[in-house]
Amino acid sequence: MLRLAALAAFAVLNLLDMATTRTALAGGLAEGNPLPSWLLREAGPWAMYAFKAATSILVVAVVVWIGRQWCGIWYAIHLANLIMAVVVLLNLMQLL
Repeated sequence: MLRLAALAAFAVLNLLDMATTRTALAGGLAEGNPLPSWLLREAGPWAMYAFKAATSILVVAVVVWIGRQWCGIWYAIHLANLIMAVVVLLNLMQLL
């Protein structure tokens, strides 16, 4: 149950990151992550959001697949959740 909650939190945090990024971009702020920023500049916003969504889905798939053989991977998803929570918080602080 804790593993499912960790994956759900990861998904929600990534959706919040995309939502706050969209709001920030609409307000004239810049994307802070270099790779999505490059995609935004070169291919447009939908490419950036597709990249963010695809990497999130890939992380969840890898964690589920590897998590069956190596329980240590679950510590990584908890760390990723902490990092994403900080990212969302920073995004929100920029919007204020």
